[in-house]
Amino acid sequence: MAKFKVKFLLHSGSQPIETEIDAPSIFEAKELINTQYSPYMILRLNKIPESDKSSNRKSSSLSSILKCFLFLLLFLFAIAVKKNHEDSNKHNPDNSHQTINQISPSISSDVQGKLPPSKFADGQTSRREWESWIASLSGDERRGAEYWAGERSKPTPSGCDGTIEFSHGCFEAQRRLSAIDKARHANTDFRNGWNKP
Repeated sequence: MAKFKVKFLLHSGSQPIETEIDAPSIFEAKELINTQYSPYMILRLNKIPESDKSSNRKSSSLSSILKCFLFLLLFLFAIAVKKNHEDSNKHNPDNSHQTINQISPSISSDVQGKLPPSKFADGQTSRREWESWIASLSGDERRGAEYWAGERSKPTPSGCDGTIEFSHGCFEAQRRLSAIDKARHANTDFRNGWNKP
């Protein structure tokens, strides 16, 4: 199957139309135009050389090879960095303990064991940010945000219909609480931190 580039007019005074069609021969290309676009007046009908197609395929395959090569370089770089990090730890195995002691020499080991997990602190921070944001709102916007905070836990929560300000507060609360709720359901420490700000 060959490709043809055709330029034709549907009627006199119209803008020329250019398109590409697939046909076995130039005669069948004309016939195809005649059946699909009749009445028409062909201005130009050229066969697209095969070399153009192969050059497009070559550039596409060259692009794929280049992407693979860049991925391989990135992969090798990541391995080299990891190996370098492991080698530095082999030469100085106490490095991690020295760093902790240099940063926090005043914290005793028994207190370090009682520090809350990182996710717990994340939950507390998220709760404080949420309450700070709610406190910055007023009027219908605040009512919309508080409405969604209570509505979101229902099996089929209602929408955010209301005034523009109400809807804005409701949708913004939806956006903010979406990630928080995922974290609360996925991680007990985060949930505990959220519940004890």
